[in-house]
Amino acid sequence: MKLLYLLIFVSQVVFSQTVTLDPTFGTNGKVINSFYAGIDQSGVVIIQDDMKILVCGAKDFSVAGNIYIARYNTDGSLDTGFGTGGVVFTPLMTESGGNRIIKLLADGKILVTSARSVSNNTNFFDFATMRYNADGSVDTTFGTNGMVQTDINGSGNYANAIDVQSDGKIIVAGSTYLNSNTNVGTTLVRYSVDGQIDTTFGTDGKVILNLLAPNTSQFLWDIKILADDSILLGVTTTAFETLETLRNIAILKISSNGAPDLTFGTNGAVVTDFGAKDILYAIDEFQGAIYMAGYSQYPNNTMILSKYLPNGTLDTTFGIDGKVKTNKDATSLYDGLYSMKVQSNGKILCSGWTTHGQQQDALLIQFNADGSIDTGFNGTGFITTDFGNLDNINFSFAVQPDGKIVCAGWVGAGSDYDSTLIRYDVTALTTNQFNAKSEFSVFPNPFANNINIRVDLAEPQNLAVDLLDGNGRKIQNLLQDKPFSLGENVVELSMPESLSRGVYFIRISNDSSVVTLKLIK
Repeated sequence: MKLLYLLIFVSQVVFSQTVTLDPTFGTNGKVINSFYAGIDQSGVVIIQDDMKILVCGAKDFSVAGNIYIARYNTDGSLDTGFGTGGVVFTPLMTESGGNRIIKLLADGKILVTSARSVSNNTNFFDFATMRYNADGSVDTTFGTNGMVQTDINGSGNYANAIDVQSDGKIIVAGSTYLNSNTNVGTTLVRYSVDGQIDTTFGTDGKVILNLLAPNTSQFLWDIKILADDSILLGVTTTAFETLETLRNIAILKISSNGAPDLTFGTNGAVVTDFGAKDILYAIDEFQGAIYMAGYSQYPNNTMILSKYLPNGTLDTTFGIDGKVKTNKDATSLYDGLYSMKVQSNGKILCSGWTTHGQQQDALLIQFNADGSIDTGFNGTGFITTDFGNLDNINFSFAVQPDGKIVCAGWVGAGSDYDSTLIRYDVTALTTNQFNAKSEFSVFPNPFANNINIRVDLAEPQNLAVDLLDGNGRKIQNLLQDKPFSLGENVVELSMPESLSRGVYFIRISNDSSVVTLKLIK
């Protein structure tokens, strides 16, 4: 009978992090701000060295400009020392925003890029980039009165991403209408530190990329400058699709002078098809490998990730042949990723959205280095957050030095959306494991009232036993410093009568090691 419990009823789960809303931030971990009467949405979030939180977002479309920058204190309140009441409204214009439209410089100055109308004719826009001082005032030493405006092709030009090379030169990337406005190309401009066009880059400071199939469109979304100043670009493209409504994702790589990197993919580009309408939102690089995140549509929405070797070939050790296409769990039908960051341990943290009934909820999810969902992150691999009966998403995130995670997004319905911030507290649950010869189990499982813990130790020691809820939060201590002898020990524990049906955990620990067992009531 004892062997039967070990083989069938034992469910042992060791996880390392629990994720909860941070009650010291805003109201129970959430902040909502309405910067405009209609739609306003937080986009990119950055943590400053002083731990203040910088956010770049957008409000309703306007030719006069609709991008704003806000700064928050560490408790989630607006920093009134920045701009006007904590907010700066720019004369820059965007329709879609982007994961990288803002860049915080080492001296505290802020670059932000998008587009600006050349006249009242809204069919024609230029790349436009502004620089602000650390207090939110315009830096008039940059460009002309703080702005540099550049036409690419005499048509519509939208900058969606900005990054800075090691010498301080500024790369702005976006999309430009080509061929009588029927196709969209990927374009770049390089500026000097003070906002002058750098004519040593591409042709007179500009690059129009045509690395994919002819007469197709490429919509740029993200940029990443590597240590050697080469440039990665993440785009969504119609290339190699038979229908205009379908999309693939592509990563382009160019050298620091603007020429395609011919050692990468085919003529400097790789295209990946996930089988439907695929949309790229984020790219990253870690130890030479290149990563992409986004979502795929039809018939449902699924999260997509891919990993590439430095030469652009898919890394077959990741997911299935280098690709991951998944939902957060077996019950979810509509999930998507907007932002990603490969961490120092190789795990991939992402933000986006999921659905709860007919409602979108904010999603924060973590993947292992092999592309599988990391169930060590909050016990399930993810955390979802809602704001009542309203749609909300986590568009982007930043990790504070103390490990807390700040997400920016929006909440609302119809034509009324407000900007949101959410801060999550991440707590380590497991740091070290017991001697490999030690064994642990619990029975009966599922349980009704009491449980038995079987401990087979490689050496005598004192153990503590705690009961945790499904999110890894401690409910109560069940044993404290109880001596256990070498070999097999079995102890019966009384469980609280107030426990409802659901998933729980038993944490067994000594001074240096922890093991966690999953329970079901």
